[in-house]
Amino acid sequence: MRQKFFLSLIFLVILSIPATAFLISPAKIELTFEPNAVQTIPLQIVNNALTVQTLEVSIQDYLLQAESLKQQLRQAITVDQTAVTFQAGEAEKSVTVQIRFPAMLSSAGTHEVRVAVTEAATQGHVGSRASNVLRILITVPQQYAMQQGAQQPISVPAPQPTPTPVQPMPLPSESMPEEEPMEFAAVPEEPEGGSIVPILLFFLLLILVGAGTYFAPLLLTELRNKVVAMSFFVQSVRRGQIGKILVLLDNKAHLPAQQVTIEILIRNSKRAVVHAIRPAPFTISPLSRHRSEYNWETSYFPPDNYIFELAVHYHKERLDMVTYAQVYP
Repeated sequence: MRQKFFLSLIFLVILSIPATAFLISPAKIELTFEPNAVQTIPLQIVNNALTVQTLEVSIQDYLLQAESLKQQLRQAITVDQTAVTFQAGEAEKSVTVQIRFPAMLSSAGTHEVRVAVTEAATQGHVGSRASNVLRILITVPQQYAMQQGAQQPISVPAPQPTPTPVQPMPLPSESMPEEEPMEFAAVPEEPEGGSIVPILLFFLLLILVGAGTYFAPLLLTELRNKVVAMSFFVQSVRRGQIGKILVLLDNKAHLPAQQVTIEILIRNSKRAVVHAIRPAPFTISPLSRHRSEYNWETSYFPPDNYIFELAVHYHKERLDMVTYAQVYP
């Protein structure tokens, strides 16, 4: 009887765990502190259930130890929206996270701040709420950290250069020989318009010869910078369920991105590759978004924290992104 009671209690606890109805990307960002720099992070939120829901966006600094550092980063990190509402059928929205670094921070090292996206509380709701977080790791070099009790540097004025005395020029005397006036040879005048034609022809030749070398790098830059934005989402599920892997690629160029390939490597917590996804190449039309969705069959994956490494190849270029997901028992 007692064993049945405990089994029923465990079953109720599992049922109380909320299903992930939304996903965010990226899940982790690593930054190096630079004085007075401004960093902008677009945070993509995907309405995985395509239902009506409201999400709250907040900044969490409970991992920071020093109170002075908390105050500095509270003022430095802002979000443009503190609440996001999805209507039925809306797939995704974006929140902008902006970091305005001060001239210095109070302590050196790597500090973590989180941006939490949490399901809004509704009337009559009982239990925990679904939440996803963006981890922002900020590394502060030692030279940009304030030292407690350190003296302010003393400004020493730069030495002024010693003026060189000006020697007076000797007055002319009768003994100095008089300079003879210089004679200049007359230069024959060119007929009007006679010299401009060869110059124009020379510049026209330069334009024709250099057109290829000038425009070729522009076209190459256009080709290389085609896929400039991407998002990568993976759903955490219980073992035996089918999770979703979503890849969004934006082609912001005016040329098509051809032969685009995707490779997704799934690693366990020991960083061993346990599965790989390599779909067929595809083409992204100009100024458009490509959406790829794959199933994650978790029956063969034991409960663990998994690492998902995405590599996108196109025109000899490569884009990488990493995210994380979990298989629950």
